[in-house]
Amino acid sequence: MVISSKNLWAIFMESPTPKVVLQPDSPRYTIVEVNDAFLEATHSKKEDLTGKSFFEAFPENPNEDGGGNGARNIRVALGKGFDQKKAQKLEVLRYDIPVQNSGKFEKKFWIPHLYPLINDHREIDYVIYAPVDVTKRVLAELEEERAHRNLQREIHSRKRIQQLLIREKNFAESLVKCLPGVFYLFDVEGNLCQWNQNLEELTGYTSDEINEMHPLDFIAKDYVGKVKCVIEKTFENGSGEVDAPLLLKDGRTVPFKFNGMIVKLNDQDFLLGMGSDISEQVQRMHLSEVLERSRNEIYIFDEKTLNFVDVNSGARENLGYSLEELKKMTPLDFKPEFTLSEFIKLIKPLRNGAKDKVVFNTVHQRKDGSFYNVEVHLQLIQQQGYRFFVAIILDITERLRIEEKVKASLQEKEVLLNEIHHRVKNNLAIVSSLLNMQAGTIESDKVKRILTESEGRIRSMGMIHELLYEQEFFSSINFCAYIKKLLKYVALNFDNPDKTITTELKLDDIFFSIDTAVPCALIVNELLTNAYKHAFTGRKEGRISINMVQTDDSYTLVFSDNGIGISGEPKGSMGLSLVYGLGKQIGGTITLDKDGGTRYMITFPKVNNRDLTNQFGLSKMSDGG
Repeated sequence: MVISSKNLWAIFMESPTPKVVLQPDSPRYTIVEVNDAFLEATHSKKEDLTGKSFFEAFPENPNEDGGGNGARNIRVALGKGFDQKKAQKLEVLRYDIPVQNSGKFEKKFWIPHLYPLINDHREIDYVIYAPVDVTKRVLAELEEERAHRNLQREIHSRKRIQQLLIREKNFAESLVKCLPGVFYLFDVEGNLCQWNQNLEELTGYTSDEINEMHPLDFIAKDYVGKVKCVIEKTFENGSGEVDAPLLLKDGRTVPFKFNGMIVKLNDQDFLLGMGSDISEQVQRMHLSEVLERSRNEIYIFDEKTLNFVDVNSGARENLGYSLEELKKMTPLDFKPEFTLSEFIKLIKPLRNGAKDKVVFNTVHQRKDGSFYNVEVHLQLIQQQGYRFFVAIILDITERLRIEEKVKASLQEKEVLLNEIHHRVKNNLAIVSSLLNMQAGTIESDKVKRILTESEGRIRSMGMIHELLYEQEFFSSINFCAYIKKLLKYVALNFDNPDKTITTELKLDDIFFSIDTAVPCALIVNELLTNAYKHAFTGRKEGRISINMVQTDDSYTLVFSDNGIGISGEPKGSMGLSLVYGLGKQIGGTITLDKDGGTRYMITFPKVNNRDLTNQFGLSKMSDGG
């Protein structure tokens, strides 16, 4: 069945949905025809629309939010419809309809449909613009969305409030746990309701143990009565405080200050209290008392004005001034040796931080005009932004008198010791000379050799005293210098023009006391003379090396030569027996290496104040060689 044009036109005009016929004259899009539904929906008249451009008849809505995009969206859709030559359905758009004679707009939401009418030549004759009014649905959806957003906001707000309450609760609990000292809450019966972690950690009790305890169980026995009285008065008066030792689980006590106040919870009174450790304050009080009672003079004076802030009783009594008098004075008032510029120069390193302490000797003048010698220990202290000097003064009058006496006594002893070393050196030289003279009168080669060796040993000991006599001090001797001097003596004594013996020395800068120097000297003398006498028999040249080094706790002497070596028992002679005996007496170990010559290595510990008579045991040694 074919629908006639007349019927189609009737369907168009009677359609319940708004429709407009537009010419494809872009960008004007002239309105050709509109149906009654469109006129009713847009509150328009037909004569006001036909023949006009669509966008002249329906401009933007500049006074309504979102209305300004409607016409632009329709223009874009029309362009696409003509280009693609097919029907278009737009997204929901808002285009408000003006209310006649009111200057206002009625909020409207539409879903526009575009239907191009194409002729047999595939050309667009007209476009039907059919907007479907979906205002009620959109407004309902918007209202539902707004209600949903409000609900979400309400849920979020409730969650936030709940989180804040939980956070405040956790914060309060954390605050209680982290409060310094101890925190506690108990009722009038003494039942502990709450406490912080510090109470458990400090006292050593567990939470379960504290739950069964009474507040007075934490107080030292001698203070229980006093604290009980303060607790009762606090419940009566609303607040109170008391100093008392906190009793720990292991029986120890800690000085504490307890502060309490009454709080009402559920119409019941509770004592809310805090306890703080006052050990430092007690120590400061004790220290202040100690400083005040100290017999040393202690002064505190301002860093800028130099005026005294505090002076202890020891200083007041020694100087003869009262505290009130001293607070009007400066250190310069009883230090006649110093001018202001000199004193400022003295304390400058403290002010600029170059030093943390200055110590010097000076003279103080008492109120009665008398003087006394003092040693001053001066520091610059900073506390709470305030800088002040603290001076501790030692009266050294008696010490100086004793030092002078000791100094005089030491000078006498030095003179005496110097004389002793001089006489010992001379006596050993005389004995050495006598032995040398005696050896010249004896025909027996064996006896002459014994006397000559004995003379060499005495001479080596004499060199020790000779070096000590030449030094300014007698407590130790430079053993390296001694070895060099001994080497020259032995080399001169055994000089042989037919032999060339060179020496190599590698010596640390070592100082020995005379107790260590004498046995070491005898050991080196025996090894050195033995090498000169026997090591290079039948040879025209040789080399002797002496090395001596030290570690933190020991010395090592290495004596070696490149001679013919030792044959037979090394301890068989008097000299080598003496070497082993002396090495044993100084606690040393001796290692002998006979390959390629002779090499002795003697290692012995660092020991002071040896008794030569007992250790060497010379009286027990045989005179035989």
